[in-house]
Amino acid sequence: MLYIKARFKDTRKITQVNGVSERLNKSDLIVVNSEKGEEIVEVLGYSKESSPSSVYFIRKANQEDIAKLEENEKKRKNCMNCAKIKSSNTTSV
Repeated sequence: MLYIKARFKDTRKITQVNGVSERLNKSDLIVVNSEKGEEIVEVLGYSKESSPSSVYFIRKANQEDIAKLEENEKKRKNCMNCAKIKSSNTTSV
């Protein structure tokens, strides 16, 4: 039996994806259900070794999913910049 290995886009953590119902290729983006909810992960490939996982396949990522991922990444960067600015203002007082 082969298992799908994938990497979370935000944390870069590698996981096994359960319940894959279609053929996937390396670098495909897929939507999975994890303990944090729906997330997009990048397929790394197949593995013969099983590992414990609570990550389940939902579907291949579509354009809407990818647009949402990009929007969230922009928001994350904006929040990081705001935090840096506030931090530098606080330390200089």
